[in-house]
Amino acid sequence: MLDGKIPAFTRQPARDELVTAGKKLRDRCPRESHAVWKAPHNRPDLIRLIEQANAGRIPQLIPILHGRMLQSAFTF
Repeated sequence: MLDGKIPAFTRQPARDELVTAGKKLRDRCPRESHAVWKAPHNRPDLIRLIEQANAGRIPQLIPILHGRMLQSAFTF
């Protein structure tokens, strides 16, 4: 026990409090803003990142790795 409080029994927000908090967030970040995305100006070059990741790998196996990555990000 910390300060006489048991963390498992802390008060959870009521549903109406959660709805109100969600509406306040929606006012700050409307749905329309999710449709527009611009890459940050300091975003690294993705090709260079892949080339750096390939450094030290067996060159003959790199095309196999990339082929698997094309199918699914979870297969390699």
